[in-house]
This record gives sequence, structure tokens and C-alpha cells, in this order.
Amino acid sequence: MVSDTEVVPGEGDRSVATVTGTIRVEGADLPCLPCNVRFLKMPSGEQFLVENTAKGFEVKGGVRPGTYDLWAFNREHYLVKEISAVGAKVIGEQIEIQAGTAVKLSIVMTKDSGAIEGVALWQGKPVSQAAVFLIPDDPAHNLSIFWGDQSDSDGTFGMRWILPGEYTLVAISEGWDLELTNPAALAPYLRKGVRIHIRPGNKERVEVAVQPLGGAPK
Repeated sequence: MVSDTEVVPGEGDRSVATVTGTIRVEGADLPCLPCNVRFLKMPSGEQFLVENTAKGFEVKGGVRPGTYDLWAFNREHYLVKEISAVGAKVIGEQIEIQAGTAVKLSIVMTKDSGAIEGVALWQGKPVSQAAVFLIPDDPAHNLSIFWGDQSDSDGTFGMRWILPGEYTLVAISEGWDLELTNPAALAPYLRKGVRIHIRPGNKERVEVAVQPLGGAPK
């Protein structure tokens, strides 16, 4: 196990859960190799990075109870299509782990993805340095499929390797400090955003109006 935050529960610690699992490729009875899964617990920042093998993966020493955002990834830009679990609750891209449980995860990866090319506009004119966010439905439980970019000098931006599904695109002046997983903070911007359906193999082209945060765009 590779861990950015070193957490070493004691031997026989009943407060932790055992976590094992598999990461497989959609449409094939094959493990995703090389492939890794990251567990991130917020707001503490406690995290684990575990490598998948032909036999699956295991978090050595167990995992403390709590809610974790999951990322699974590899060099080929495969995306997480589905997460299921025995012994834990999965909501979107999050998993809720209870103390003393034995958790078995099944993660399915897909290479299906879409892309976006667009222009950020202020009063009908292209604007640079706007924060552009592609926000999934139920953002609080889908942190790992957020996308962000900054508009260039001609107002253009682009995003690739997006998981197919429903999103809202927003552009916000000076918006990088926005609390993206807070529904109350997002709501005013989502109402004026652009709804987008991302389809496999397609590149969506869109214009999005920049919304002010802390003043009009420069």
C-alpha cells in the first residue's frame, strides 16, 4: 500500500474495517492493470492509494470508519463506470464504511468518454481567466467526476475524458475558491448554468455566460 497520509491502525483494532476489492474492465472478464484506487476522507484529508493486481486489491491495516470519495484510474484514461460494495453503502462515487466491517468492493472501468469545447462569454464577448466547471448531478457524492478549466485569452476552454452522463456547465469570474461540494454555495450558479448531456465518443460545443463572484470579470 502507498499512502499519502500514514495511518497504521493497531493489530486487531476492531474500530477499523477490512477493505478488499477488484477493479475490472467493462465488457471483459479482465482485471484493470495497471490500475489504482484512491480513498479520500474529507475534511480530514486522510487517504490511501492502493494498487490493483490480477487478484484484486487490499488496504493493508484496514480503514477507519467514515465516508470516503473514491477515485480509480490508470494511464489509459479509463473511467469509473460503476462501484458496488458488500458490507458498505455506496452513493455515487462515495462509500460509507462502518467500524469492524468486512468490505468487498467491485469497481467497473470504462473507456467510453466524451469531451467539451467551449467559449466563456461576458456580456456576449469572450473573456479570459474565468473558472469553468463541469458539475455532475448530486455533486456532493460525485467529487471524482468534477471537471474544471480556465478560459484562455480568447475565451476558449476544453475538457476531455469525461464520463458520459448529465452535467451542468458553469463559468464563474474568480471562482476557484467556490466550495464546489456545498449544494447551497453551488445553487445560485447552477440555476444559470448550461445543462449538458455527455455522450460516448462525442465532443460537445457550447457557449457559457460568465457569472460574477467578487466582481465582474476583468
